[in-house]
Amino acid sequence: MSADQLATFRANLAEIAQSYTLLAEQHHAAVIGKGGPVVGGSREAPVPINVDAVDLTSTGQRGSLYVADLSPWREDQIGHLAIATELDFWVRDISDLLGDPMPVPVVPVLAMWLHERAGWAWDHYGALDEMVVTVARICRALHGMLNPRTPRPTPKAAPCPRCELVALSGDGEWVRCSTVDCGRVLSEVEYAEWSRLFLHRELLGGDGISAREIVLRYQRPIGTVHRYASQYRWARTRDNRRPVLYLRAEVEASMAGILEREAAAKAVAAGLTA
Repeated sequence: MSADQLATFRANLAEIAQSYTLLAEQHHAAVIGKGGPVVGGSREAPVPINVDAVDLTSTGQRGSLYVADLSPWREDQIGHLAIATELDFWVRDISDLLGDPMPVPVVPVLAMWLHERAGWAWDHYGALDEMVVTVARICRALHGMLNPRTPRPTPKAAPCPRCELVALSGDGEWVRCSTVDCGRVLSEVEYAEWSRLFLHRELLGGDGISAREIVLRYQRPIGTVHRYASQYRWARTRDNRRPVLYLRAEVEASMAGILEREAAAKAVAAGLTA
């Protein structure tokens, strides 16, 4: 599985911890009569609870798993399994394998317990594929309950090419940085290329940067990047390694100067036209 898939798995577990708390609070408010309008004159009393919310936020019941997965009468399991039931199963299994003590069986705690061990599970857990699917399904269910009309963005593993923070997420068409001061937007095709270049650089030690990576990071034409490389005499790899990598520190120093001069020129132009 890819780094993006691991990033999504981690993000799903963290989102479960946060979203579960919100759903439980909303459901509690609805049950005690807060958070919604009072409607009079109805002939028939509506169901006083959100059944899906009740199912998802119920306490863990290990027996429910046997009904859902092993019983010849699976139809007896109606609605959602409680999130606590499903997460508790994975926590118990991994706890036994690692010899770690069991956490408090509360969904946010269970989810973050798994989040802390996601790296180990990714490399060593035999039932990883099944757990990843389960966690993704739970996350979708919670997101759908809390945001019925909003598609859920997918976290990305590579950092933003502009601010270099791990803050990218995609909707299948565009990949956006969630950092307020950045807001960089890439197409999914651009992100795929950026991710591949970033991984290549990291595998080589992180000191080099390719021309295509400079194009994506600084939004300059490839011809301009090659001109910069010649003008500023960036140090580069001398072997047969492809793509050719320039020394990252030299590139960043040159580009910082270029961006500073461009900003000063824009300020002067703005002052002349004011």
